[in-house]
Amino acid sequence: MSVQSSVSLLTPAGRHKLIEDGFYANYLAYFRKAEDTRRWKLHKDIPWELCKPDVSEDVAIMVEGYFAVESYLPDFVTEAMAMVRRSRGRAWFQANWGYEESKHAMAWETWLVTSGKRTQAQMDEYADYLSEKQWTLPYDTPRRMIVYQMIQERATYLNYHNLAARADKEGDKALATALRIIAVDEIAHHGFFYKGVQLYLTYDTANTLDDIAHVLKSFAMPAANFLWNWNEFEDVVAKAGIYGAREHIRDVQNPILNALGYDNRRDLERAALRMRIAPDSIGPQDIPDWAKEAPDRPAEALVAYAGD
Repeated sequence: MSVQSSVSLLTPAGRHKLIEDGFYANYLAYFRKAEDTRRWKLHKDIPWELCKPDVSEDVAIMVEGYFAVESYLPDFVTEAMAMVRRSRGRAWFQANWGYEESKHAMAWETWLVTSGKRTQAQMDEYADYLSEKQWTLPYDTPRRMIVYQMIQERATYLNYHNLAARADKEGDKALATALRIIAVDEIAHHGFFYKGVQLYLTYDTANTLDDIAHVLKSFAMPAANFLWNWNEFEDVVAKAGIYGAREHIRDVQNPILNALGYDNRRDLERAALRMRIAPDSIGPQDIPDWAKEAPDRPAEALVAYAGD
């Protein structure tokens, strides 16, 4: 690769192309792995006959809450798709994501009805109630949205992973199996979004650090205000140790930050502040290290770096 072409890749258009090429490559890898190892069948791979009717009402409240959140799938898909429709990797992933999430919603409804914790009439009534409200994107840029999605998917994984242990204790093998299968989907979704955030960090580090700091500070799980028993649901989930403020920081936020190379939120926020005064001569491979060091050292241009 010539020096001139390498330099051209450091223009905004060049960096955008590298990001989009990365998204599509990531989606192809994601799709191949999903097809080979992760596809499951709702009515064959979960032993619904092992549902336990006397499982606690707290568990039913949690599963009903998960069903409610998943019921906003049409909004999640259409709103996000409209935002990223020109990104082949992200748009195609969003379509695939919608298929996988629709199975999750059906699994929670199937368990609630099969276990006898709710009737089909009750589920139909709740679905009608939820359809009257519309979810909208919490952030207005594709980069902030992917940061949000990265966090949200890991938080959802944590909910299902922790509730599976509770289902084991209460002897419901059907629910425990469903939770573990779906948790694998969720952590796979998280992985796709995490890799996307890494792309942004590589080619637009300063702005991406600002966006991560912003989303971490303002993050909230989706559709919370739309559940008809949100306060009860939130209380039950937190008291059971499934998911709350402590679990979010310990098991969602900090592992993500550690994987990105930061100790905690304050560490990332300091890096974001340093990047605001980074010299223009810094190349992409320099940025992460420079952001974590004192801002008074000279930086050398590495304009030949383009990434593979």
